[in-house]
Parts: sequence; structure tokens; C-alpha cells
Amino acid sequence: WIDSSDFKIQCPRGPRRKNPYFSFKNNALSRRFMVISDAKGRIRALFGGYSPKLYDGHWLEALKEWIEEKLDGGRVIGDCHFSLGKTMFEKVKFFVPFSKTQKKVNADGAGLQSLTKDQQKWNKNIAHVRARIERPFGWLKTTFRCLEKPWAEEPSTVDYVVWLAAAIWNARIDD
Repeated sequence: WIDSSDFKIQCPRGPRRKNPYFSFKNNALSRRFMVISDAKGRIRALFGGYSPKLYDGHWLEALKEWIEEKLDGGRVIGDCHFSLGKTMFEKVKFFVPFSKTQKKVNADGAGLQSLTKDQQKWNKNIAHVRARIERPFGWLKTTFRCLEKPWAEEPSTVDYVVWLAAAIWNARIDD
């Protein structure tokens, strides 16, 4: 399983959309973390914090060699942001939902495609299986109250808390 999450950080002058750490997901300054976990929910790889402006598909491009080497022969479940992985990798297979948004050709909707029944079923199955990747993020943000609200210290220090929280999450999984 693969997904990213944004953790808010404070900005003394208020968030500006042009700031490299502005997250449209949070509508605030944030640091993004990428998690790769196994089927049991154990975090196997954690990357970050980095700019939330880095699209998940572009993150795949940036770590292509690492992914090919470390996940050789693996199967990865992600959201639509990881669609690029389906064509980018030879040794790693990506399972992602079909995109629900299709561009309209004109104002009356001509050219708009809807998903087939099989594609809708696929998306439902992927969503069901993918739900478990959200658990660590939810647990981290609710268990470590300092991660619920914008981080007030030096922005890079939130990384230490997220990494420590991920280690505690894994220790809980191992019990």
C-alpha cells in the first residue's frame, strides 16, 4: 500500500499559495510524508517531510530506481495519483482505481465517458482494500496531539515526531 499525508506547520505571516510548503489538501502550510506499508499495516518505508506541491506521481519518478530495486516483484495498491506507476515500472505492478473524471468535449457533455460496470466494481474493490493505508495516518494525528494542529516549532522538526510516531505504530502492529 502507498499513500501520502500532509501535516500542518505554522507560518508567522500566514499561508501563501506560492509558498513551496502550501498544501491545497490542508489549505495551509504543511509537510508531506509518503508511506509504503504491507498488508498487515506495518510501515515498511517512510519518506518526508517534503513539499506538498510534489505530486505523488512525480514522487514515483523521483524514486524510480529505489522503487524498482526495493519493491522488485511487488504489487502496490494506491489511489489515482499513482496511475503513472502502471506504465513506469517493469518489475513492480501498480493497482489503482480508474479515474472518475473525464474531460468534457463541449458544454452539453458530448464526449463525456462514464465508467463501465466492471470499472466501477474495480474502483469499489480498490477503495475497500486501500482503506487500510489511511489507518496509520489517522492514528498518528489523533494519538500525537501535537500533530493535530499546525506544528509551531522549526518546520523540519515535525519530521522527527512523525518518524517516531511511525516507529511506535509499527511496535503496536508487532505486538
